[in-house]
Amino acid sequence: MRHPGDDSFANRRKAADEAKQKLLEKLKNTKKQDGEKAADKQPAKPAQKA
Repeated sequence: MRHPGDDSFANRRKAADEAKQKLLEKLKNTKKQDGEKAADKQPAKPAQKA
């Protein structure tokens, strides 16, 4: 028996897709920040002799 609060499959799928996109954006931003921090911590590389 269905409850009045139940969403259709399409609505649940859409909500899951939106949540996934938000999570992917959050992780992408975190990786960018981590990459910038790692670059700041690494010493400058000396020039190579040719």
